[in-house]
Amino acid sequence: MGRNDFRFFPLSHQDLHVLSWLTPYIKVWSLASALELIATIILGCKLIERIKNRQSSPSLTLMGTLLFLFTSASAYNYFQFIYSERFLTFLLALYAYHYSVYMDSGQLRNGRLALLFALFIPFFKDTAVLLAVIPATTTIVAGSLGAIPDRPTWGSSKPSEWGRAYALEIAIVSLSLFFLASFALLSALPSLAADVPRYDAHLGFSVLSLDIRLVVFLGFIASRLWLIGRKQT
Repeated sequence: MGRNDFRFFPLSHQDLHVLSWLTPYIKVWSLASALELIATIILGCKLIERIKNRQSSPSLTLMGTLLFLFTSASAYNYFQFIYSERFLTFLLALYAYHYSVYMDSGQLRNGRLALLFALFIPFFKDTAVLLAVIPATTTIVAGSLGAIPDRPTWGSSKPSEWGRAYALEIAIVSLSLFFLASFALLSALPSLAADVPRYDAHLGFSVLSLDIRLVVFLGFIASRLWLIGRKQT
């Protein structure tokens, strides 16, 4: 409450705040973080199984577990309480899983759950809105261009029918406008009125810089897009 830099992460650490109402013990908080980690790994493995046409494999769970346990970011995000990415990752796993089920089955229940989890994602990290919006945007663009067989292309149906087919994706993308409005009212305009520097101005990573990690990540995305374009994956 003592911050005066209009930091915009209104839901950060709310899971720990709720736990603090119930117990003062840090060990209990760590146990809750461990449960979030376990659930994230399970959801990630289930998501990969769906992509592999529901082919389960014990090695998949083992690989997923090792990937999380031997990555230093997992230790920082899940077991140091100054970071909110643990719950953000948990929400992202829930969103991705239910959105995948919705894409396969068209069940509205899973679509509504995906929308619910997408609603909270941007408010744990300012750039996290991209994690929710980009998949939905990709579905709209790919479907409208004819890359998704069971989705109507743009111009092949009435605008109202096209809108109904992409209703969930449009709702998820519209969350970006809600997020921008919230950011402007709660952070940008107050900081301008108080003449206070941006809350992350002192951080070295506040400006996007090209490093080897980003190069590898962009290369991976480019190779995937190339394979998808050639219909090899």
